[in-house]
Amino acid sequence: MFASNITPDAQHGIGLWSADAFYRALHEGVNARGKLLTPAFPYTNYTHVTRDDSDALYASFHAECAAGGAGQSGA
Repeated sequence: MFASNITPDAQHGIGLWSADAFYRALHEGVNARGKLLTPAFPYTNYTHVTRDDSDALYASFHAECAAGGAGQSGA
């Protein structure tokens, strides 16, 4: 099982995702293109994350260094 890259890497991570797409991932379990992130991403554990907290996480992840590479199918 491969997990998604949640660093701001533009090719393999969430670097090109909007804050809306990130929030949708937390609440619906899909990536920015609408592909399911399960089973590697247990989104049902994150459905109670508020929009403000989601935006704070998004900003924090984008403040980190990008890590290239991805799991088998990418983020």
